[in-house]
Amino acid sequence: MPITTAASGFAGFLLSPERVTVTMRGPESKVNTLTRDSVRVVAHLVGKAGPGGYARLTVTAPPGIRARAVPDSVALKRKTGRG
Repeated sequence: MPITTAASGFAGFLLSPERVTVTMRGPESKVNTLTRDSVRVVAHLVGKAGPGGYARLTVTAPPGIRARAVPDSVALKRKTGRG
């Protein structure tokens, strides 16, 4: 799943990795009907952005579904002038 950012503190940085695996638990009938649009992974900056910085990940899912990102945090890498 792609990761979205929660605030503007990520300007000038990329998340590494940019995508994570999401594991979900809940009633089979609910889990089987989920789509990519049903679940969202959001990065929350921990401390200040910079070398060694990282972001915690939270997952929002429909009621009755427990979801978590693997890994549960990602590193921040400074954007370069290329690409």
